[in-house]
Amino acid sequence: MKIILAFILFLLRLSAIEEHTIILQQFEEKKETSNNNNNNIILPFNKELSKKFPHCNISEVNSTKIVKLNIKNEIEELLNFEEAIKNKEEIIEIKTSFLKNKTKYIWFNKDLSFNKRALDIIVAIKKSQNHALNPDFYHKKEIFSLTKKLLDKKFKSLYEKNQTIKKLEILFTDAYILLIKDLRFGISDWNETVRLLKKDREKFEWLRDDKNFNVLKYAISNLKNNRVKESIENLIPKYKDYKNLKKALSFYREIEKNGGFPKIPYGKIIRLNQKDKRIPLIRKRLSVTSHTIDPKIYDKKLFLAVKDFQRRFQIFPSGRIDKRTIKALNIPVEKIIDKIKLNMERYRWLPKKVSSPYIDINIPSFLMKVKNREKTILSIPVIVGKKERPTPVFTSYLSSIILNPYWHVPKTIVQKDLLKKLQKNPETFSQKNIHIYDSWKLTHEINANEINWYQFSEKDKIPFVFVQDPGIHNPLGRVKFQFSNPFAVFMHDTPNKTLFKRRYRYFSSGCIRLQNPMKLLRYILKKEGKDFISIKNIIESGKNDTIVLKNKIPILIDYFTAKANDKGRVIFYKDIYNYDKIQLFVLKSKKMRNRIKFASNLTSNIKK
Repeated sequence: MKIILAFILFLLRLSAIEEHTIILQQFEEKKETSNNNNNNIILPFNKELSKKFPHCNISEVNSTKIVKLNIKNEIEELLNFEEAIKNKEEIIEIKTSFLKNKTKYIWFNKDLSFNKRALDIIVAIKKSQNHALNPDFYHKKEIFSLTKKLLDKKFKSLYEKNQTIKKLEILFTDAYILLIKDLRFGISDWNETVRLLKKDREKFEWLRDDKNFNVLKYAISNLKNNRVKESIENLIPKYKDYKNLKKALSFYREIEKNGGFPKIPYGKIIRLNQKDKRIPLIRKRLSVTSHTIDPKIYDKKLFLAVKDFQRRFQIFPSGRIDKRTIKALNIPVEKIIDKIKLNMERYRWLPKKVSSPYIDINIPSFLMKVKNREKTILSIPVIVGKKERPTPVFTSYLSSIILNPYWHVPKTIVQKDLLKKLQKNPETFSQKNIHIYDSWKLTHEINANEINWYQFSEKDKIPFVFVQDPGIHNPLGRVKFQFSNPFAVFMHDTPNKTLFKRRYRYFSSGCIRLQNPMKLLRYILKKEGKDFISIKNIIESGKNDTIVLKNKIPILIDYFTAKANDKGRVIFYKDIYNYDKIQLFVLKSKKMRNRIKFASNLTSNIKK
């Protein structure tokens, strides 16, 4: 009989150890495997598990009486411990909401075992690192320490147990609110970002997705419906490109753990089939094995890998290993990781998801893409705004198409470009069918020769309206794609196609010029059930007409300097407006240091 009892006690002890281990595993730093399967975190929850541990047998408090007498004071007392709490007011509201419903604990069952909410938030804190966030910001260390203490039952008194549970209640709630805020709005100090960017440039226009979102209401609703895991997952960007960057982040972190990239010395240009002592280092950097007897020979396999690398780093893919290629090969892995994290943060500024199909214009890539269920079904080269007149970043809906559009000249272009031409020769305006009116009513036309244009300067607001007729001189070309926005920008055709031969195409005054607008027009007309040939005939006739779309198409004008393919291989684009430097500086600033782990070398030459 004693033997049987001993065996039963042994099994119970073994079960307790296993459950103890499952919870604590969520806080351990595991080495990521080469197949990037780091997302397969064991969910430490099942029906039996939540019933079993930890058993602390602390007597229940009459929560109804607490609500009636002094709920707020009770909650404020719970906040008086060492760990800094970021969302005290929200925690008070959430706790009050639960206490009013006679529920004393949010994250524990009545027997004081961890409930599903607690297990879900523990996993979410662990997984936050996969989204370029820092788990320590969500109280990982403190939660781990207190959880271990609770599971090990190492208490000097019943009071100490009670305080530990109270602290975990507050820490879990604060971590949950922080995760909601960071995943919904991003972690950047946006006001500081705007202030710094506007300080050294004439124009900065970037609208984030700041639609009404009540954090407190969202948190309470999902807590009461036991949807902690789902509520966090719903806030993660749903774009395929974001998921690919997430893969890339895991890949480069593994390289960082293994010591980073080898340093490759500069020297003479290396060409195909040449021998060079640096070739083995380049092979190691690009993970390419040798197909030749001599590993120092620049063979065909490495040549193709170098060309692929050059394409991804926006270097002309000649295959020659020159100074520029060596410089790119020597970019520290920490800087690549920083770039990936910054671009993952930018996805948090977009709507979490958009309906398909949608139009995506990534400014640094100079491409407009139509995507349907995250697959690119149309890609057209574009020209975007100059550095001094950058294309704004925002989201909208394509609502109408103008055939043979009139051009209502923006005031900026009148001041910066047209005024000088008017001062030199007003006659050229009539030759190009540009009309000048005294107001937007367009009822009274002004003779350009009757105005002394020298009385105005670039800084003056010219008190006239300029409108150009459709035709070969009209810079909008034959088609204009309209979408509402406060910046008066749109997509349009252009009569000048020569600029599309350039690699870096930022020449407009903010609008997006399409190389082949007819491809997009054909696609939209087919979607709308309209005949392309009849519309083309209207265009060729020169008649001005408008097509109002029955189905508005979402349009994203965004700014990503790093994208990744399905394998997590990153393509880097030129930071044409110099946004990366300042936005990364804000993320790395002292104020943000605990929210995201970046490389130690902060940008030092940005003055506040």
